[in-house]
Amino acid sequence: MPNQLTALGKWLRTFRLERDMRLKDMADKINLSSAHLSGIETGRKPVPSTLFEKIVKTYKIAGDNSKSLKEAIDQSIDVFKLSSVRTDRRDVAAALARRFNELSPEDIKHFREILNQGRGHE
Repeated sequence: MPNQLTALGKWLRTFRLERDMRLKDMADKINLSSAHLSGIETGRKPVPSTLFEKIVKTYKIAGDNSKSLKEAIDQSIDVFKLSSVRTDRRDVAAALARRFNELSPEDIKHFREILNQGRGHE
């Protein structure tokens, strides 16, 4: 989706506009180039694994803002690396990925319930 804002891009743009901040200002503060941050917003560049922590620490984000940032990042990532995951777990992830489009809405709901157990989500 080049040149269209991702969920993360929308979050970042809203965050900046509410604070009258330019893209370059934010990029400088979180140690990225303006071009790289723009690429992340539009889905042309992958989301760095450290981005959430950098933004939260730099801007002292907490509570609902932190949660909405995390959700926006999760919605904007389309490639997941599993190289540091144990083989048995990687096999499960691969099997799920192969059949993901075949899952019913009920299956997805069930997976969400399992993944959100004990995390305060519903």
